[in-house]
Amino acid sequence: MTCNSKKEFWIIWSPEAMDNPSFRHDNQEKAMQEAKRLAQSNPGQEFIVLLAITGFKVDNLTETIYQ
Repeated sequence: MTCNSKKEFWIIWSPEAMDNPSFRHDNQEKAMQEAKRLAQSNPGQEFIVLLAITGFKVDNLTETIYQ
């Protein structure tokens, strides 16, 4: 297995939201500021700041069709 190293990032997630988070914040403070802004704009909805710690990706899957 290959192991890569990338810069850590934070995302904001809301259990009530319809969309998955897609914006990567490059530091915790920016992510917290955005979560506070979103919470103020959406009363009653919770916004949680999450730190990504690891991820996995399979990119060598090959399909073989036997005829």
